[in-house]
Amino acid sequence: MLRTDPSSPRSELVWRIVGLVNLYRLLAVLVLYGVHVFTQPTPAFGADHPRLFALVVLFYLLLAVMLAIAGRKHWPNRRMLVLTHTLIDTVAIATLLYTSGGTASGLAVLLILPVGSMALLADGRE
Repeated sequence: MLRTDPSSPRSELVWRIVGLVNLYRLLAVLVLYGVHVFTQPTPAFGADHPRLFALVVLFYLLLAVMLAIAGRKHWPNRRMLVLTHTLIDTVAIATLLYTSGGTASGLAVLLILPVGSMALLADGRE
């Protein structure tokens, strides 16, 4: 049941959602890094641990590019796709929250789109 027929409308919708989430992830990471760099010497994000912030953003960007490439290949196992995307986004954004001083930074809102969209794609119990 995890494999979807590539010609089905449901499958098309799944890959569109994955593509949009990948685009969102790439843009979010680039914007975060840009804000961090252009608001120096007191950065808007990552002020508590600036080196860790820069390292996590760089690593998150690399993973975002890898996920975008993998998304173009249409992973056959949707459960693994959802788990991988959700795990990467959650760990990266939680670490970015930590480096920026917690929820007061406002970065927690970045979790809404990727986790919500992957919840739509997750297989429900029938």
